Amino acid sequence: MGEDLERLKQRIPLLEYLQRHHWTGHRAGARSEFVGLCPLHEETHPSFYVNPRKNLFYCHGCGRGGDLIRLVELWQHLSFRQSVTYLQEELAPTSQLLEHTSGFYQLELHRHPEGIHYLAQRGVHDPALIEEHETEYRNLSSLYRAASETFAADEKEPRLAGILASIGFGDWTLSNVYSFVYDASMDLDADGRALATEIEETDYAGSLVAALDDTA
Repeated sequence: MGEDLERLKQRIPLLEYLQRHHWTGHRAGARSEFVGLCPLHEETHPSFYVNPRKNLFYCHGCGRGGDLIRLVELWQHLSFRQSVTYLQEELAPTSQLLEHTSGFYQLELHRHPEGIHYLAQRGVHDPALIEEHETEYRNLSSLYRAASETFAADEKEPRLAGILASIGFGDWTLSNVYSFVYDASMDLDADGRALATEIEETDYAGSLVAALDDTA
């Protein structure tokens, strides 16, 4: 049960969940946290902090905090079990759409008419919806590819593991490197399709070395 819950929280990052539900946060100074108005009570001064790396939140206004499941409990007024079911149901459509989009890429929709038929069979007809999730899938693919390439870069630059730990991302694991790449990508000046291109052209290993030089 515990492992299943951790996998659920990993598949729906807390910050992504909040943004999907129209929460607006801004980076809190030089820290990796984001701050915005608390969704759990009325306030005019932002006091709700989200730590994407730890997948935790805390509100200095109402004093409540925790993980994604705890947020859903408080926000939707559900029990623990109801919150888990709620998240599982919310995740399902997203997983299906990513699967559809994956098939879209494999069949090269714009070059092969059978790609249109593939998606139509699975209930995806709206061109705008196809376009939207094509972009999301490309961005996600670019993030994972960039993280994998950065993770492999430590063979040529052994300092990278120490730098990653020194800036708060922990040991040199693919998961932690992905967290760094994701966090760094949020600062890229791009949107839509252009974001994937920006991610692909960014030297994340070089950014880590630059971070070391900045602190030297």
